[in-house]
Amino acid sequence: MPEGIASLVGIATVVYASTNLDDLLVLAVFFADPRLRIGAVVAGRFAALAVLVLASSAAALLALAIPAEWVALLGFVPLLLGLRLLLALFRKEDDDEGEEDQATAQVRNASRSGFARQVLAVTGVSLANDGDNLGVYIPIFAA
Repeated sequence: MPEGIASLVGIATVVYASTNLDDLLVLAVFFADPRLRIGAVVAGRFAALAVLVLASSAAALLALAIPAEWVALLGFVPLLLGLRLLLALFRKEDDDEGEEDQATAQVRNASRSGFARQVLAVTGVSLANDGDNLGVYIPIFAA
């Protein structure tokens, strides 16, 4: 194997392992739930991974087409989203404390249903958990 390909494989392995350590806990919870089928958990995880790779590739191509000055401004997007959520947190009423987390409710409802719904539930939770990985994957794909 040429040296360039070997270094790319090594970089890809390290990046994938470092960005997916938090997934071990999420997957352990899924595998520990006896209501979820093991095949649904595996299929959902691979579906989420495919969506992340496709989204990262598309964003990397878009980043190459946009001038670098404009790409740098995209850093304000997460900041603005975070400020919006912070304001919403301060406006939130105290009576909402007993509400169940939406992802937990989605998994609970899907665990009572068929294989396809379980796969979609695992995919949704995995995508929500892995959204931060796009910040790592996009610059690597663009390079």
